[in-house]
Amino acid sequence: AKEASNLVHNGYRTEEVARAEAAVDAAQAALAVIDKEIEELTVKAPGNCIVEAIDLQPGDLVGPKVPAVALLDKANMWVRAYLPENHLGVANGQKVWVTVDSFPGESFAGRIAFVSREGEFTPRNIQTPEERSKQVFRIKVMLDEGLDRLRPGMAADVWFAKP
Repeated sequence: AKEASNLVHNGYRTEEVARAEAAVDAAQAALAVIDKEIEELTVKAPGNCIVEAIDLQPGDLVGPKVPAVALLDKANMWVRAYLPENHLGVANGQKVWVTVDSFPGESFAGRIAFVSREGEFTPRNIQTPEERSKQVFRIKVMLDEGLDRLRPGMAADVWFAKP
């Protein structure tokens, strides 16, 4: 009769099998740690973007949540504009057209995505109609066209009728 310590399982002693299984488990745990470290070292864009600028040099260390690359999300380009109070009859989703000096004679479709609830650039005293027209409200126009040609920082005009 064999003793318990010398039990054989498929030609191997049971304790050798247990040690091998423990070694495999330890190796898998170490591999999981390495995979997590590689994931943390990989820089990923939040979406389909174009790299505008890289603010790093080889060997630079970057802390968490510190900008390292400037990205341009071409799918979400927009224009900030200001409406006088007498033109606030606009609604979110309303179609508008955008023109820029770089492409004279062309207009690009967009839609209003935001209208501010508060006036800006308000003069001290707004008692006369002329002074009231100086109060403006910020709007955001999401561009539907021209995403491949328009660039951030371009001066633009927003039109409510096609120019």
